[in-house]
Amino acid sequence: MDPIIFLDLANELTQLKMYPYFDVAHFIVTGLYLRDDLSTGCHVFSRKHPFACWISFMLSAFAGNILSAFLLGEPIVSSFKSTNHIILATAVW
Repeated sequence: MDPIIFLDLANELTQLKMYPYFDVAHFIVTGLYLRDDLSTGCHVFSRKHPFACWISFMLSAFAGNILSAFLLGEPIVSSFKSTNHIILATAVW
């Protein structure tokens, strides 16, 4: 086991663009959590109130960003500046 090989592999992995992959995984897990939380009345509620479901998904998906913005004294809505993240989260929802 040559440490140089591992170092080269680590350097190549840092060069990869992983933007959508980790975000999609996070949004999928968040969506599954919300679906499990609603459990029995999920389909009825989501069909009657799709906008409420979307808002709750967005708040759950960006909760970490919202909390960190609040603690750092930044505007809370700064989490929703990136339209790429909003479109990606909406597509996963």
